[in-house]
Amino acid sequence: GQDYIDSTLAGEPDAAFSLCVAMGNEQRGDAAVVLYQMGIPAPAYRAFLQSAWEHDHHHVMAAADLSRLTLRELFDHAEFDVSALPERLTVWRGTAGITLEEAAKGHSWTTSRPHACWFAMRRAEQLGSPLVLRREVCRDEVAMFTNEREEAEVVILRECNELPTLDGTP
Repeated sequence: GQDYIDSTLAGEPDAAFSLCVAMGNEQRGDAAVVLYQMGIPAPAYRAFLQSAWEHDHHHVMAAADLSRLTLRELFDHAEFDVSALPERLTVWRGTAGITLEEAAKGHSWTTSRPHACWFAMRRAEQLGSPLVLRREVCRDEVAMFTNEREEAEVVILRECNELPTLDGTP
């Protein structure tokens, strides 16, 4: 990874992505916070943060001390372009083994109901209680949209004031 540090700090997105890939999983979250604190240029930071989030979002959240405010600062610095999304959109979230209230607090949603159903069922046998939630959001609530892993992921960092709708039954 040392081969990519100088270029990452200089703002090169490809180098930032390569740096992220070269790191161990547990290092990516801390690196996302440190690179933000260093103020690296947005294009490079965006490449790093997107890769870190897609592969190890729980490490990014832990490094941000699970704070929505800190995560919002990280995503704001990355300047993800969500302008192609409609002004209002429907998103779903699939979970298992947690309550509706806990699931509603999650950051990762999808614009694809079938993907949410897959996430709800992938560990339902182990965890029980699969849930699929449905929620309407405004584009300005979306911190990042990516289909890099073909999951149509939407990252939402603003807490929902009302509970999402339960879509279907367990």
